[in-house]
Amino acid sequence: MRTERGSEHGAEHVRIVVLGRVGVERAGRRTLPSSGIARALLGALALAGLAGLSGLGDDTLKSLLWGARETVISDSTLAVAVYRLRRWLTETAGPGVEVVRTTNGYALELPGADIDAAAFRRAVADAAMLPTDRRAGALERALGLWRGRALEDVSPDSVDQAAVDRLERERVEAAMEHARTALAAGSPERALPHLNPLVRAHPLDEQLLTVWIEVLAACGRQAEALEAYEEARVRLLDQLGVDPGPELRDVHVRVLRQETAAGPGPAGPPRDEPAAAAADAEAEGAADTDADGDGDRVRPERPSQLPPAVPDFTGRGDQIDSMLALLSAGDGDEPVSVPAVAGMGGIGKTALAVHIAHRVRDAFPGGQLFVDLRGAERDPADPAEVLGRFLRALGVNAAAVPESPGERAALYRSILADRRILVVLDNAADETQVEPLLPGGRLSRAVITSRTRLTALPGARLIELDVLPPAQSLDLLAHIAGRDRLAAEPQAAAELAGMCGHLPLALRVAGARLAAKAHWSIAGFVRRMREQGRLDELTQRGLSVRTTLHLSYRGLGAEARRLYRLLGLLDAPDFACWTAAALLDRPPAEVAELLETLVDAQLLEARLPGAKVRPAVPGTVRYRFHDLVRDHARELCREQDAPDERAAALRRALGGLLALTDRVVDLVTGGGDRLAAGRAVRYPLDEAVVRGTLAQAPDWFEAERFGLTTAVRQAARLGEEALAWEIAVRSAILFQPAHYTDDWQQVIADALPVVRAAGDLRGEAALLERSTDLACARRDYDLALRSVRAALRLFEETENPHGTALALRQLATVHRMMGRFGDAESDGGRARELFQRVGDVAGESHAVLVIGCAQYERGDARDALGVLTMARDLARRARYTGVELQAVYWIGQALLALGRPGEARPLFEHIDEAGTAAGSRLVGMYAAHGLGCTGFALGRTEEAERSLRLALRLAEERADPLMRARIMYVLGDLYWDRGDLLTARRLLERALTLATEVSVPLWRAKCLFLLGALLQVSGDQVSGDRVPGDGAAGAGEPRREALEIFAALGVPTEDGTTAHLLW
Repeated sequence: MRTERGSEHGAEHVRIVVLGRVGVERAGRRTLPSSGIARALLGALALAGLAGLSGLGDDTLKSLLWGARETVISDSTLAVAVYRLRRWLTETAGPGVEVVRTTNGYALELPGADIDAAAFRRAVADAAMLPTDRRAGALERALGLWRGRALEDVSPDSVDQAAVDRLERERVEAAMEHARTALAAGSPERALPHLNPLVRAHPLDEQLLTVWIEVLAACGRQAEALEAYEEARVRLLDQLGVDPGPELRDVHVRVLRQETAAGPGPAGPPRDEPAAAAADAEAEGAADTDADGDGDRVRPERPSQLPPAVPDFTGRGDQIDSMLALLSAGDGDEPVSVPAVAGMGGIGKTALAVHIAHRVRDAFPGGQLFVDLRGAERDPADPAEVLGRFLRALGVNAAAVPESPGERAALYRSILADRRILVVLDNAADETQVEPLLPGGRLSRAVITSRTRLTALPGARLIELDVLPPAQSLDLLAHIAGRDRLAAEPQAAAELAGMCGHLPLALRVAGARLAAKAHWSIAGFVRRMREQGRLDELTQRGLSVRTTLHLSYRGLGAEARRLYRLLGLLDAPDFACWTAAALLDRPPAEVAELLETLVDAQLLEARLPGAKVRPAVPGTVRYRFHDLVRDHARELCREQDAPDERAAALRRALGGLLALTDRVVDLVTGGGDRLAAGRAVRYPLDEAVVRGTLAQAPDWFEAERFGLTTAVRQAARLGEEALAWEIAVRSAILFQPAHYTDDWQQVIADALPVVRAAGDLRGEAALLERSTDLACARRDYDLALRSVRAALRLFEETENPHGTALALRQLATVHRMMGRFGDAESDGGRARELFQRVGDVAGESHAVLVIGCAQYERGDARDALGVLTMARDLARRARYTGVELQAVYWIGQALLALGRPGEARPLFEHIDEAGTAAGSRLVGMYAAHGLGCTGFALGRTEEAERSLRLALRLAEERADPLMRARIMYVLGDLYWDRGDLLTARRLLERALTLATEVSVPLWRAKCLFLLGALLQVSGDQVSGDRVPGDGAAGAGEPRREALEIFAALGVPTEDGTTAHLLW
């Protein structure tokens, strides 16, 4: 919280301050909220109170406070902001200021306070009733309430700008009236401090400038007054294209003649009207002179060719700000920048250009020219013909329009050189078409729209348009179809906006159709779009999304058209260049050029995650369709490409994805997971693509994740069961460490029915084996046991030794998690033998790892250490990094159990470094857990707690209940060691609950044992509720139950001590 001294107010006077930095003034001391949200909220409520509103609604406040994020801001977030402001006001303002809930939203109640802006208005109104000799002092006191711009420390996006502008205008009017009063009283110097900041803030306000110049001159500062006039004249001409008005010219003449009041005394003799008139005429100069001095050729005209303003224009705030800034930039020696609006057909380029042109038309008194250059059509406008039309509109006699394009352009630019005209060049084809039509001088400006990015045009500043945000989409629909109609069906309205892809043209057509069909429900219209096809329904009286997209398609070459159509076959949300190359069966380098052609035509978007960037690294760019563009491409593909050609192209793309997934999985697993090497045909990919992918495998998987899930679904729909199950089985290896269990479940669910329908037993077995991993990840060990037994039976029936080995290794894992350690060692041993027989070293390393973990958890840490070391060495030999790191982790745990924490610590540090290098939060979680256990064993409890808290956060991110139980178990032990028995008990009880939920008996027993030991030694210090679990054990029974479970698991224990050493 920040405070600063207030002004003249008395003891307990409380005032909300908005004339400057927002805050509260109480007893002469001003206090300002430190939170930007609190300042914006207080300012908004104060302005609403000034306007006489009974409250501001939640949506209005969310829009003001969070802008474009308002749609993801919950009501509870707003309520928290209001609560914090209330609490701050209670501390700073006392009971005199309250934020209350009204029927219209939130409002300020000021039973014992006021707002400085209201006090300012009262003071100005009171001053107007006073005699002249007292008015200046009263206005001075009113202006003294201002300590900067209104709501100075609140972002412009978070205020009602119209209300702020009104306050600022009232300040200017009051300052000018004060200045006139001071001049009349012979005290012009009193006006200087109030006018000075306003002149800087409003440099184009001619009334204010007139008073300022007069005050400067009256203070004896004639040179400064003349300099101020000259600066104003140049600024008005440069920025608005106008000369000073009569009042400003009049004060200039009077300053030249020293007719203004200088210092105290009378204001000077009356104006000499004939001389002033002459000066006026001289000042206007040659404003009416013909552009080229030839009155017979050019009759000055003021063209007004803009289309009507768009009454329901919605959104585009950032682009509007950028374009206004470019169009109002100074007219000095710097080259003029031209806003070039680019975007796909139907995105709203013309609507934005026309909206901007109407916003700034008063700044271009010479007129506005507009032309549709038909750039997307087969016969784009000829620049020479457009120049002829422009010249005639500018007053050139038809007979005097030159024949040659070069002479037309020269005459056009000569005329525009001395006139301030806005030229709107809509729907341009390319830079060549546009360049002759650009103004050449510094006064006129141009706005261009095009489906092509005109980046080669000198001075062009690219303004790219994307689809509207959901909230603005609904706003546009409401403008056209009616707000009441959308309010009656909010869910259907949101679905309709989504069906339109938030494309402005589609939204306009949909809104127009609803407006024309008052008896239609929005939900019914959405059903029609889904059943009849979106493009068929998005047509209304000359407006058609299909026609707009077809214009762009028609401008492509034959190969680009074919690629566009085939890309429409893909369900993937985005894709890489190699996918397009597979569809066309062409080299990636050739296809990359065709993709860029589609991007330039605004039929595809090219981007990296989070940015519209096309980097130089091959293979990193992702391309995507707008939903409606995909529909158009798919529709054309069905019409123009034969069914067998479509199927072959899709098989190539899916085969390429499988081939690339094979290589990535081989890199991750050391090549051991070859179960999926079935009969599906892999499409051979360019080796440069493969090398680039392998160099960034984790990033590739994240980018291709949704492509993998949709590929399985498409392969199944195509009847390619081998492609479906092989992509599903191979991608599951990648879904597992990232814990994308929903995607994992989806690919198995999509592939399994088509595989069973085809009678593919090998594919069914492979999917069941992978679903075992999924069930284990979800801690459903009963389901895992059923799945792996079914997989094992099918592998044995089909005499597949490699598959049998994988299923046995899975069975060993499930038995280990269920506490059947003997079965786990036996299954793991059988799996190892089969892996050795088929020569799969990576698979063998994984089987040995399971055996070592089972030995460790059964309490035999010494034997486990040797087995786990063997697993690490095998994995290292096979370059199976995942299993190698797991083995290192369990070696560290075995060393801890053997009382050798000093040897364990560097192992966990190695895992931490590997996780950091790979960007793996999963590896980081295990590393942090191991370092926490080691720190505790070494007596470094603070360091241990930091590591364990980090591990717990990562486990919560992954929603991993077993790992959370293990971490809380160690934390409970740590807090017990510190003597904080209550916290220790709570942690251990929570660990017990989690271990029970995931049905891992070893960890339930460990938690029960440690909790029982804690209760036994602590007595009443931590007594309370019953111990959580299955209800069988009360607070005095956990140790006994733990020992029973240990005995059932075959874990040797001396009163639980051995088991307790296992972290």
